[in-house]
Amino acid sequence: MKEEKNRIPLNLQFFAAPSSDPEPSPEPEPNPNSEPGTDPTPDPEPSPEEQIQALMVENAKLKKAQEKAASEAADYKKKYNATLSEKEKASLEKAAKEAEREEQYQSLLRENQINKLEKNFVLLGYSDEQANKAATAQYDGDTETLFKIQSEVQQALVKKKEAEWIKSRPEPNAGNGENDKSDPFLAGFNNK
Repeated sequence: MKEEKNRIPLNLQFFAAPSSDPEPSPEPEPNPNSEPGTDPTPDPEPSPEEQIQALMVENAKLKKAQEKAASEAADYKKKYNATLSEKEKASLEKAAKEAEREEQYQSLLRENQINKLEKNFVLLGYSDEQANKAATAQYDGDTETLFKIQSEVQQALVKKKEAEWIKSRPEPNAGNGENDKSDPFLAGFNNK
């Protein structure tokens, strides 16, 4: 009896060799809404106009739900404010003003930083519009836009420098004195 208590039952299925024929896949369950004997194929894809119409209906439903939620939130806020004491109302108004002041401060700080960066970009040869875009992109951390603007400015600068070099380059003298017989090089051959 004592041996039977300590004995661990073995599941021999774990040690059995795998069968050579795979298990058959289960039959798909028939759709309870479909008629027996019909092919359970999906409905054909709706046309783009039908899809647009369905999306517009869904959008209208979502807008209506959003409006309802906003009105309910306003109602709850009114009810909540009605239950507050004068001291609590004053502290809420003070907190709202403080939040608005902080938001304005952050906005002005952002504008100030962008203006400083914009001045630096103008000094580097950027146009005012490009400098504004580059400064905004740098402040926002949008490196892709910043590098795109920088490459445009670099290309424009290279083209400008090439045009200046072509204008300042002297005209080549080759072939300007064809009628002149006193070419020292040719005169050396003729004197022999």
